[in-house]
Amino acid sequence: MHKNIIFLILFSILAQGYAQKEAAFWYFGQNAGVDFNDGIPKPLYNGKITTGGAIASISNGKGDLLFYTDGITVWDKNHSIMPNGEGLKGGRYISANTHSAASCLIIPLPGSKEVYYIFTNDYSEKGNGLQYHIVNMTLNGGLGDVISKDMYIAKAHENLTTVFHDNGQDIWVITHKKNVDTFFAYLLNQNGLITKPVTTQIPIKPLKQLVGKLKASTNGKFLALAGHDDDIFSQNILAELFSFDSATGKVSNPIDLSTVIASNTPGVVVTSSARLTSLVDGVEFSVDSSKLYISSNFYGGRSSNFSLDKEFSFIFQFNLDSNNIEQSIFPVVKSKVGVPGYKDLQLAIDGKIYVARQHHNFLSVIDNPNVSGAACNFINEGVNLSPKICNGWLPGFFQSFFKTGIKAKGLCFRDETEFSLYINEPLKSIKWDFGDGHTSTKVAPSHIYANPGKYIVKAKITSGFRTKTETKEVIIYDTPVANPVTDYNICIEEDTYRFDLSTKDSEILGGQSVAEYGVKYYSNIDDARVDINELPILYTINEPEQKVYAKVFNINNTQCYDITSFKLSANVFDLEDLKKTGYLCVNNTEVTRDGGDFEGWQWKDSHGIVKGTSRFITITEPDTYSLTVSKTKNNHTCSKTIMFEVKQVDSPTSLDTDVSGFSNLITLTLKTSHIGDFEYSIDGEHFKTDNTFKVPPGEYTVYARDKFKCHTLRKDVVALGYNQFFTPNGDGINERWHIKGLSKYPKSVVYIYNRHGKLIKQLSLNSLGWDGNFNGSPLPDEDYWFRYVYEEGKAYIGHFTLKR
Repeated sequence: MHKNIIFLILFSILAQGYAQKEAAFWYFGQNAGVDFNDGIPKPLYNGKITTGGAIASISNGKGDLLFYTDGITVWDKNHSIMPNGEGLKGGRYISANTHSAASCLIIPLPGSKEVYYIFTNDYSEKGNGLQYHIVNMTLNGGLGDVISKDMYIAKAHENLTTVFHDNGQDIWVITHKKNVDTFFAYLLNQNGLITKPVTTQIPIKPLKQLVGKLKASTNGKFLALAGHDDDIFSQNILAELFSFDSATGKVSNPIDLSTVIASNTPGVVVTSSARLTSLVDGVEFSVDSSKLYISSNFYGGRSSNFSLDKEFSFIFQFNLDSNNIEQSIFPVVKSKVGVPGYKDLQLAIDGKIYVARQHHNFLSVIDNPNVSGAACNFINEGVNLSPKICNGWLPGFFQSFFKTGIKAKGLCFRDETEFSLYINEPLKSIKWDFGDGHTSTKVAPSHIYANPGKYIVKAKITSGFRTKTETKEVIIYDTPVANPVTDYNICIEEDTYRFDLSTKDSEILGGQSVAEYGVKYYSNIDDARVDINELPILYTINEPEQKVYAKVFNINNTQCYDITSFKLSANVFDLEDLKKTGYLCVNNTEVTRDGGDFEGWQWKDSHGIVKGTSRFITITEPDTYSLTVSKTKNNHTCSKTIMFEVKQVDSPTSLDTDVSGFSNLITLTLKTSHIGDFEYSIDGEHFKTDNTFKVPPGEYTVYARDKFKCHTLRKDVVALGYNQFFTPNGDGINERWHIKGLSKYPKSVVYIYNRHGKLIKQLSLNSLGWDGNFNGSPLPDEDYWFRYVYEEGKAYIGHFTLKR
């Protein structure tokens, strides 16, 4: 049965409460920084950041700094540049002095404490686009190394945010593309980034180039997009709220907030001598995701028309629990504070929202952002940075670092369910109600439920600020049983062995509902546990045996599973030779067949009559026969049946030859006593089905046989003929001319004449042939005639050529 990995959250009875501390260190502005580890933000002076754009930093769960970046350079905890940590293509547009407002975020790879992804985005789509870079903290002596960088994903705006998937493990990386009304949600899981995004097309207000921030709420239910045109005098601002489905990555339900922001700017007047400049820069959710905060700045004119008297800076609050969110707007602060006023907004692990003040040596603070109206308590000079300066932007973080509420791990029946809290307030006491009549006052209790089902779990929390109750519906899923399964044995003839694994499903489930439980198969138990490298249902192996692991899982929660195993075993039969046809010949009226090296044999004829049960059998009648063989492997007996034929062979009984043509090429036609499936040859080695041969004059032995080689006939024949020329030039080749094949006609005589009819030479059967001379003198090159007399009254006249 699946055993849950114990999930631990370190709790400390300090002002810090129980927050994970991955966002404890901030570096930003002109070498400014803040340490939140002790619950009270302390200024830092050792950072290397000098950018006017966005930055990111990351610490471990204990609050120890790991590294930070401006999207271009990566510094380790000692403030030294990491190996391969320079020249990242994020955070800039056109020049080194123009930076993105939301260019970079650092995300831990799900399931890893050592690997981190840096996501960077450009100020404009004209730049390098959305990219990721990977840091491995086990390298460089634990100081980290950028092992991959500038991995391109897509062209997008600078807006970038991240939040947990609904499963609490995987992470959504969300951005927006310019002027196509499309959100892109990329999923980062334990195997890395899935670069094919979930896309949602939603119309928003068109801007030339959106400058600002995209943020997700800590509970993953909302997105807020706020910013302005890069032409700051265009008066175009954007502030919209969306619903986000963290299970699917889809965005929906847009609510325009820019109109109500513009209508709630009292005292801002546009005159003929001064143009109004509109900026919306910062956006952030409260830690409990109940409030949304947006910073905006309005000021007058350009160049000589510029007037500080017309400057106003606002921070607005919206109540997300309201039935009319637009009308719940509340101006937290309005001030004539100098350009550009209140800029970036960022939630911290103490549950407060900090406000960047460009060119100032302090941060403002929204002290209690969960509370409505003025009680949220805006503090203008909340954190003193002196002598360092804030440049208007604060580091961005994985929004789920700030999540509050109940977390439950181990939701499988019979497992121990472990509870913990996301909380960013100092804790005094806590009381848990597990929804089944059992309670606990432990900080991180565990509980085993008696039955599967739905339970409403409550945690009554008394903190340094207030008493509140967190509620969560917890579903305890039934854990299936993987029943013992018999080994899977098959009888096959192939070299590769194919199994239909689905045939084992019912045996493994043992009556459990297929609507509630599924079965997957793996080649090893480690793959089964982490659900990777699933085997195909029609699975082929190349070895006769292999062990397979079957994982039965709850369809509604795949973490609830059980594993069993069985063997795949292939009982291989080599039957090819047994399928060959046998032949009964004229001179051999029986065939003996070998049934092969098996344990059992049964021979039958076409009528099903058993003809034998031993390995060997003698067959005397043509028929279609069957042979069933069997053998045992792994206590499993396999049997296979093959069919074969025994045929009566029709062999030739006599052979004759027709000879035609009298020249240098003779046609031999071989004839048998009857027509059959025969083969013919003139050398006894090369046979063919065609019975005609073109041959030079000479003596031959010809052959005929059935193609099953039962019986072969042979006959000697003479192909009578002559060469059409000869060359008596002393080279030893074709020096004499004579009729070939005369042995058939021992009384043959050949007379040779010149073209004038004069007898030149007379040749007998045993003569060597004419050498081209007459009375010892060579005759000229020309045609000569011959008269061949081979029987009384029979003669043949022809001619040939002498060539020297």
